[in-house]
Amino acid sequence: MRPCLPAHDRKKGSVMLKRRFLTLLACLLTFDIALRVIDRVLPTFLGPRADAQAAASPVEKVALATIQGPANQPWVYLYDVDSQRLAAYQTGNGCIELRGVRQVTYDLKLVELLGNLCSSHPTVKQVKDIVEKK
Repeated sequence: MRPCLPAHDRKKGSVMLKRRFLTLLACLLTFDIALRVIDRVLPTFLGPRADAQAAASPVEKVALATIQGPANQPWVYLYDVDSQRLAAYQTGNGCIELRGVRQVTYDLKLVELLGNLCSSHPTVKQVKDIVEKK
């Protein structure tokens, strides 16, 4: 059982509750505004934000990763451990499009990536030849 409060005390309690609610609302709005400002200002200093997720299944021996690409285009990467193949898909507008597949066995055996390999986009055979020469 709650004790009966005089009318002026009940009104005072109601006013205090409203003040607390308005204070909380003001804090939330300030926090929201601050986040929006940070979201607009930080990319100027830090560059664009990259959102990515990855998951792997040791049983199926696959790994899947998603990343926001250029112009916020979602990309999905699928890596098959047994075949050592990496597939890249671009998604958007309700479609998924295969953009590339690569056997990465020899890519993973490279000790370092030389400058000419960076600019020439070598084929798997070219990378294999480089690895096997060493």
